[in-house]
Amino acid sequence: MKFLKLELSAQAKSVEMTRMLELLSKWPLLRQIRERKDGTGLESMSNKTRAMHARIDGAKVARSICPYCGVGCGQLIYHKDGKLISIEGDPESPISQGNLCPKGAASYQLLTHSQRQAHLHQTGERGNNQSHDCDLPSRRRHTR
Repeated sequence: MKFLKLELSAQAKSVEMTRMLELLSKWPLLRQIRERKDGTGLESMSNKTRAMHARIDGAKVARSICPYCGVGCGQLIYHKDGKLISIEGDPESPISQGNLCPKGAASYQLLTHSQRQAHLHQTGERGNNQSHDCDLPSRRRHTR
């Protein structure tokens, strides 16, 4: 089997070499070596990494207390455009100092899970086999 060898002109080689150097200069590792950096700063980030931002950027925050036990751990509730974004421990809370127990840490999932029941199943009086579903009342809390 014969292999075809394409001869490139000097100008085409130059363009190809320039493209290769541009591609290589985007690699964080080569940037660290070229700039003699230790890789702990901006030189270790790719363009994609630099373009990333936190999920809670631009969100409003409300302070609350975890409803799952009587300890009273502080929570930070991040919301944007009327939608819940995240629930985290409040580092300024003197009780929990930013830590949450497993129930408190799962607050976000408990509120936003796709299979969360939004209606209450009630049965009739004892011995009566009748049952019906009714909607749960809205639990809208006002924050200061």
